[in-house]
Amino acid sequence: MLTSGITQAIDLIARLYVKPGDAVIVGDPAWFQMFSRFASQSARLVGMPYTPDGPDLDALETLVAIWRPKMLIVNSVLQNPTGTSLTAAKAYRILQLAQQYDFIVVEDDVYGDLCPTNFAATRLASLDQLKRVIFLGSFSKTLAENLRIGYVAAAPEVAKAIADQKMLVGMTSPELNERVVYKILTEGHYRRHVERLRTRLDGVREKTARMLEKTGLKLFTPPSAGMFL
Repeated sequence: MLTSGITQAIDLIARLYVKPGDAVIVGDPAWFQMFSRFASQSARLVGMPYTPDGPDLDALETLVAIWRPKMLIVNSVLQNPTGTSLTAAKAYRILQLAQQYDFIVVEDDVYGDLCPTNFAATRLASLDQLKRVIFLGSFSKTLAENLRIGYVAAAPEVAKAIADQKMLVGMTSPELNERVVYKILTEGHYRRHVERLRTRLDGVREKTARMLEKTGLKLFTPPSAGMFL
């Protein structure tokens, strides 16, 4: 289902699934606007700490046992702002916890296209086959911030429920923007553009990291891909 960016996708999911008092686990640190969206639903936000290797899953297991959350929201690839990605083992453990404690996983993959083709990254939706995972993507970080085109991939009954919620909230998303993105994708421009973008990021990432270190700053984790240090 197409949306006006991931922001709208998260808004629709919050309206549909989160009730006042429900616990929602988010990355600590993570994308600030997401916090406000769930807070406006009177949800209880619970921070999942990050390590240089990604989310602290021992801490996550403790949190879900205490809070019994309705939902976990996670960047599985090139997380904002740590730049870390899930290994296959960590992804599998998150899905095990979701099954054991019965919570929804919302996988925000907005940065996934910034990964090189040989980058070791695991998508929760691929492992789960959209049984418990709602997968979100967008083109705002690769094409244009104001070209508000995102998408939701989910189990058919979940996708239908989110589509119904979208109709209630704002009817449709802008068709003109969707057709622009469709043309860019189908004519092969997107793949070439993203390759150039990755090359530019690769050319400045290490240099920027070394400059920051020279000022006395300590990097959270060594840079590997994407746009975050």
